[in-house]
Amino acid sequence: MAETAPMPDERVLDVSCGTGTLAVLLKLACPRADVVGLDADEAVLRHAVAKAARAGVQVAWCRGMADALPFGPGTFDKAVSSLFFHHLPPPTKRAVFARIHDLLVPGGLFLVDWGRPSGPFMRALFYTVQLLDGFESTADHARGRLPDLMREAGLVDIVETFHWETPFGARPNRRTVLDHAVAMSAGNTA
Repeated sequence: MAETAPMPDERVLDVSCGTGTLAVLLKLACPRADVVGLDADEAVLRHAVAKAARAGVQVAWCRGMADALPFGPGTFDKAVSSLFFHHLPPPTKRAVFARIHDLLVPGGLFLVDWGRPSGPFMRALFYTVQLLDGFESTADHARGRLPDLMREAGLVDIVETFHWETPFGARPNRRTVLDHAVAMSAGNTA
């Protein structure tokens, strides 16, 4: 199994980074990695800048939409996202996964987001998330379809490395490794 943590000198993109918590943690864990945080909300990016400054780390912050990521093919070694995809309608999820696929060199994508609730009690709790975020944007999560959507975008070899139960449902951590042939056919180069 490939190494999943950022390695020295790797470029890592935090898609929809919000206030930058994950991006800052990645930079602290691997100071030589080039970490970029992207979010569409200028106000939360100001919080991210301040958070990085307090932590004493340099993270590049970029304002942009996840389905129109402003980077060229093969720009990043890794991409991460946390608590983002459940906000998106299915066509936008597909577009973002496809765009991430294009941005990655053969390597990995980590995705942390709501997964299929395990059991009736967790399903009832996940209903709260659906009431807040909408049924259209969360239906793929409730049905456990995120791995299928990732495969449709060309991301392959999807592995759930762990998950934990929360009051709102299971939070899986999925690691996706790009198959070299698939990445090459999508325009990425080794």
